[in-house]
Amino acid sequence: MKSEHDIIDATPSKRIYRSIIADYGLNTAISELIDNVIDSRKRRKFKRKIKVIIQIGTDDQTILIRDDAGGIREEDLSKLISPGQSHSDGESPSIGIFGVGSKRAAVALARDIRISTRYSTEDTSFSVEYDDEWLKDETWLLPCYKIPDLPSNTTEILLSRLRLHISEEDCSKLHEHLCYTYAHFIEDEVIEITLNGATVNPLFFDKWAYPIGAEPREFTRRFKPEGHDLRILFKITSGVTYEQGSVGGNYGVYIYCNERLIVSASKAPEYGFQTGVAGVPHPRMSNARIIVELTGGAARLPWNSSKTGLNYNHEVFKAIREDIHTAVKNATALSKRLQPDFETSVEPYKAGTVVCSNLRDDEHLKPSKLPEIPKARKTIQVTISELNKKVGIEKPWTVGAYESVIAVETIKKQHNLKQRNRILLIILDSTLEIAFKDYLAHEVTQPMGQGQLTALFNNRIDVNARVKQTVYPSDGALWSKVDYFYKMRCELVHKRVSVSISDQDIEEYEKLTTKLLSEMYGLSFPNT
Repeated sequence: MKSEHDIIDATPSKRIYRSIIADYGLNTAISELIDNVIDSRKRRKFKRKIKVIIQIGTDDQTILIRDDAGGIREEDLSKLISPGQSHSDGESPSIGIFGVGSKRAAVALARDIRISTRYSTEDTSFSVEYDDEWLKDETWLLPCYKIPDLPSNTTEILLSRLRLHISEEDCSKLHEHLCYTYAHFIEDEVIEITLNGATVNPLFFDKWAYPIGAEPREFTRRFKPEGHDLRILFKITSGVTYEQGSVGGNYGVYIYCNERLIVSASKAPEYGFQTGVAGVPHPRMSNARIIVELTGGAARLPWNSSKTGLNYNHEVFKAIREDIHTAVKNATALSKRLQPDFETSVEPYKAGTVVCSNLRDDEHLKPSKLPEIPKARKTIQVTISELNKKVGIEKPWTVGAYESVIAVETIKKQHNLKQRNRILLIILDSTLEIAFKDYLAHEVTQPMGQGQLTALFNNRIDVNARVKQTVYPSDGALWSKVDYFYKMRCELVHKRVSVSISDQDIEEYEKLTTKLLSEMYGLSFPNT
């Protein structure tokens, strides 16, 4: 038999507020307050768009947030400050559940807090105020004031004596954060947000590329987490994006819970960026993107209490982890294969259709349902070297000629070189000049000796004419081009004003060079 011994006082300490101040920044705290507005609209079953106005004074260091989401009843004012009190039952697809978010967000931002509100059907406006002094006192009693009328349906939060200094740059970052975090709600006209007079517009991460056979894939399934009765809607979309990224850039995993962005561009090992799955983050993965969307009762989703990440031990995350790993592995492999030829393999394919499929409730995503990874393309160096390996062994003097073409192809991809075409012109013309000398020394019926070659090479036009006797002798247009590009090279080297060299000039000269090398030595080049 058990008998009652005593009563334990379980009233929470106000230290619950102060202990989380370091966990909240400007973006996180403002988002908590906006979450409350969105949930209030849903709870009140409003059909109209809710307006949120945010004013941040970088001079006086204050924050004012006003919304028209219905206001707060007089009997519910305690929910503004009491930890754990919340309107959410956890079963609806809301974005607030824990009953502490807005309270600790306000405390995390400011030492002085004033919340004023007028419920839609009430004639009176009320205000509550609290500060650091109240937080030091363990009593939970707090005076409530009647104030001059606010507009009906309005709640206004004024935060002053901010804990962290807020700059214009911080406001700019907050604006971008809100654009991404609430993109779905803004686009669906659930909410309208302005920050310092600037409208927050929706920004999504759907800049997909649609290479043939490697289009983005979307999969949807519903499942019941272990021990739960209600199902969770799970959607995952993966592929490559035409937005260029980097190791620290905007590629990786994005996760929405009930349409709110929770995780952005994560490359955490738990999502598959680890040895044995996709591998550790690498620049060649920088076009991979994976978007996960979870919809269900707020209490059943795996987000943490600040909605800045997932609980990896949650049964829902465990149920979808394998699918995320499969999608991450495929998308990063696609990126690594396509990224070296981004300009031709990814960037041009900005239009197309996402391939959508449904999975059974108990079915996991299989690699066979995702795009096949293209076979590795040989680099231009390997391709040209393999094509001419035999010739290079039989005629060692040809190796320098075809390796010069490899150098040209390599430099052509270096778009950061401001004088790239100048370098290429010099390489191509020098390649032909040396190749002509070697041709006259090794390939003609009566090879020329060193003395003859030295005398001849004092005049390049004569060299061209001598080679022309046996190489394309009747193609006057071809040899006119050879002379033209030689004179362009001379202008570049000897004149005081640099000659203009276009990409088209380089393409034409490279084709001319490889054609002559093929004819003189039997060398082979791609696309010739």
